[in-house]
Amino acid sequence: MYNSDDLDEQSWEDFQPDENQPTPTQKMRDHIEHHVGKSPVRKLWIGWVAAASVVGLAGLAGLRIWKNEKPPVVTAAASQKQQPRLAAKQTITNSTSETKVYTLPDGSKVRLAKGSTIIFDSGFTASRRDIALTGEATFTVARDKVKPFTVHSKDIAVTALGTVFGVDDTHSGFTTVLLYSGKVVVKKEEPARRPSDAADRSSDPADRSSGSAARSFADVYLSPGQQLTVNRTDLSVSIKMAIEPKTTPEKAPAPIPQQMMTFTRQPLADIFKELQATYHITITYDPAGVKNMDFTGTFNSEKETLESFLSTLCSLNDLTLKKTKGKGFSIRPAAN
Repeated sequence: MYNSDDLDEQSWEDFQPDENQPTPTQKMRDHIEHHVGKSPVRKLWIGWVAAASVVGLAGLAGLRIWKNEKPPVVTAAASQKQQPRLAAKQTITNSTSETKVYTLPDGSKVRLAKGSTIIFDSGFTASRRDIALTGEATFTVARDKVKPFTVHSKDIAVTALGTVFGVDDTHSGFTTVLLYSGKVVVKKEEPARRPSDAADRSSDPADRSSGSAARSFADVYLSPGQQLTVNRTDLSVSIKMAIEPKTTPEKAPAPIPQQMMTFTRQPLADIFKELQATYHITITYDPAGVKNMDFTGTFNSEKETLESFLSTLCSLNDLTLKKTKGKGFSIRPAAN
């Protein structure tokens, strides 16, 4: 018998089974496999190696293609750039029992009544300043000519550039706007144009009246002290003077100085100049015509008028006096 360990590779290739030998039974095959073990079939092993090589080459080719054509990587920063950031909303509610004062991002002041709420962009936008109000508030607006300041309250928009005004929508069917100083315009606002995050305004029955969205009113410009009232049911508008505007009283004319003026051989031209400066009047004369004229005496405004004193000067020097419009006099040489 051959020992399987004595067979070299060539012997395995040259081996031919004897067809005259009887076919071994399964029991015999099991016995042989138990003692000898299964011998590797070289051709099968070579086939597996070839197949593995083909798979490896295909994998390397695919890896090379993947490296050359891999899709672009989207970074977190790029993803953030692709998605625009929404402005953060800030809500202020006065839950106390008294009016509170708050400062907005632009420096404007808000006197917010108890139970009232305002909603706005935390930094406002590049071109607007929008406030959604529910309740009652008074706004002292920081002046900014390029950024209108608008308060939205139950379909009413009040716009200002720099002023002080109040808005009150706490009444069940009316909204009032009171202007303290500056100038504002009040408009009917379409529901679609209201700030999306404004407080819920639909709870008011007046806001839910049928057909109200189709009605409107013309823009109204208020002057200081005026109060506008809008009926939210029929959109009727009324304006009244709620605060009397402050008027600056006219300055009282300066009292005429009550004093004694004494002249000693003083030229008439110098006397005329002094009288104009003291009594705020205009005296027209020809300096050459009064060049050699002077006066010695007194003028007491408590005993005679300025016109009387000038008339005396003219009589003494052969001059004529004529009163002009306003506070003025004209002095000319007397006609011969």
